[in-house]
Amino acid sequence: NIEVPRPVCCKKGKKGKVSPLSFWDADFNSLGFVEEQFGKYGDPASFSQTTSEDLREMSLSYQLKGTMLSYLLSTRQEHELIEANNKMKVIDDNLGSIEKEYSATKKKLEKDIKE
Repeated sequence: NIEVPRPVCCKKGKKGKVSPLSFWDADFNSLGFVEEQFGKYGDPASFSQTTSEDLREMSLSYQLKGTMLSYLLSTRQEHELIEANNKMKVIDDNLGSIEKEYSATKKKLEKDIKE
């Protein structure tokens, strides 16, 4: 008889913080992780009467949804990066014009002081 330990997702890290185990960690309990995820997001027993074909279709559907969400996330991040770069360009341009104006004013004041 093999005793299966209770699923443990996380272990205590430094200063009492909980840090998730890496999938590559030798202590990672993959079965426990899967059971925990099903506990959070759905009971696998509810799929016991589902046919293999239906499960295959559901799996493909979720893979496609995941792919689409990854694409949308990537696109949004790209747009946010473009917006941030555009804002930085505007700031750099404004800073450049302010520096030119400052230099011109400084030269004028230095000239006025000498006279």
